[in-house]
Amino acid sequence: HVQSITERISLDGAPISAERFIETYRDIQPYVEMTDAQQEFRLSFFEVLTAMAYAAFADAPVDVAVVEVGMGGTWDATNVIDAAVAVVTPISLDHTDRLGSTHEAIATEKAGIIKAREGADGAAGATVVLAQQPVEAASVLLKRAVEVDATVAREGMEFGVLNREVAVGGQLLTLRGLGGEYPDLFLPLHGAHMAHNAAVALAAVEAFFG
Repeated sequence: HVQSITERISLDGAPISAERFIETYRDIQPYVEMTDAQQEFRLSFFEVLTAMAYAAFADAPVDVAVVEVGMGGTWDATNVIDAAVAVVTPISLDHTDRLGSTHEAIATEKAGIIKAREGADGAAGATVVLAQQPVEAASVLLKRAVEVDATVAREGMEFGVLNREVAVGGQLLTLRGLGGEYPDLFLPLHGAHMAHNAAVALAAVEAFFG
């Protein structure tokens, strides 16, 4: 978070109120205390916050939740959900003391968010949206997708940035999504990386809605 811890849990695009944040903690507090009493190590700050987020989402209730992994993927506290869409942004060397010192090792950890998921018709329903990746990372992620029979959407192949121009207050984009081209999209953020992030976000929304 930047200014307030409440930024970490948003409903309808806005951080939850301080009052609701406290109420949500009190809702799960008995379970936190019960868990802490039964194990050597107390639940971490992030584990408790993740539980709070899920409790707040369930209480709202939300139709769709966008959940950002804290670190890695396979063993991250957020990875108890069965997501219809998994998104992997560009992998670089970060948190190397925990995740590994190579793109391949870090990708192996992050690939844990890609899961098999049965659709209503019995077919595998999970989709993984991949931003452009280092070759070593891409091979790991694609192998995982094959293992769990996930559908893959790759930036530069199934979707991507077709054109971008500097505009007042941001940039004007033409994106290729999974369902066609989207011309003249204004993005109030600067930088090529933000254009690529927008393409990934678009593909994720399209994948979710089918």
